[in-house]
Amino acid sequence: MSRGRKVVGSVSALVVAVATLDYLSARVADALSIPFYLDTWATSAGVLAAGLVPGIVGGALYCALMAATVWNPIGIVWTISSANVALLTWTFARRGWVDVERPVGLLSAGIITGALNTLLAALLEPIVYGTRNPFDKSMLFRELFQRSLGSWGGVLHLDDLLVEITDKTASIIVAAAIAALLAKPLRAASGAKATE
Repeated sequence: MSRGRKVVGSVSALVVAVATLDYLSARVADALSIPFYLDTWATSAGVLAAGLVPGIVGGALYCALMAATVWNPIGIVWTISSANVALLTWTFARRGWVDVERPVGLLSAGIITGALNTLLAALLEPIVYGTRNPFDKSMLFRELFQRSLGSWGGVLHLDDLLVEITDKTASIIVAAAIAALLAKPLRAASGAKATE
């Protein structure tokens, strides 16, 4: 098999792994009523492992799986959110922020990604649901905000912001940790193949 075919095969396998891992972790989080999505860590890991395009394609495939099995077909619009996460991961990785040895950059990348994804979700939810749709699993956070701030309409946005920032920060930390763990073995394997 030619080197080009091996690369295409490896990237294709990675794209499928990204979609599968995002799908499985989202389904487990939902089944356990975890108040976070946990559906983008593999997208970010895919970007770090193989680049922007495989991350975007893996995230899009995840959204297609969710639209076919859990969401309704219009849910495919969440592909924009997955692409956003992939693009931001790629951007922050190029700046050197997505590195477990740079915790300030890593946290900043997660916080910014979560904040921007909150804005994006506020734009996309009316398309998908016809209105703003609160995340059922984060009711505890909303209730805490309502006790502190009253019935102010912005409570839903604060809840979304908290969920997205926490979710995307955790996801990018997991992706960076996976990249750090895999970097040395991948370099060793590449070096061994180069000497063959």
